[in-house]
Amino acid sequence: MKISTKGRYAVRVMLDLALNNTGECIKVKDIAARQGISEKYLEQIIAVLNKAGYVKSVRGAQGGYRIAKKPEDYTVGMILRLTEGSMAPVSCLEEGAPECERCDTCETLEVWKDLYAAINGVIDNVTIADLVERRKRRTENFDYSI
Repeated sequence: MKISTKGRYAVRVMLDLALNNTGECIKVKDIAARQGISEKYLEQIIAVLNKAGYVKSVRGAQGGYRIAKKPEDYTVGMILRLTEGSMAPVSCLEEGAPECERCDTCETLEVWKDLYAAINGVIDNVTIADLVERRKRRTENFDYSI
């Protein structure tokens, strides 16, 4: 399993909106510049986040985007599932998948279930607020004299 740029960038966008949340709307060009993402691609990602209600958009000269809720209300898992779909490592574990005809004799099924549980255990327990705190700790400990 590999997370696409769409999923990774969506997490970065949500983090950027949380880090720069002053109550004012943030323009796509500013996010794109800070994150090194093309504006065109970023607009596609923001559209997905906006449609899901994760961000709020405001039109006009002072318009832009802002995070819709508090950073602690969004997990990395929520954002990745929105942009990537299922995080199941094999198709037989995807929600709504028909039961595999081999599940009673599949020696590897438990491995895939354990992997899926580990993935969910990480992405569902890291919030955007956690990432904000990680950024703060990293920048507080950075030695600017180097």
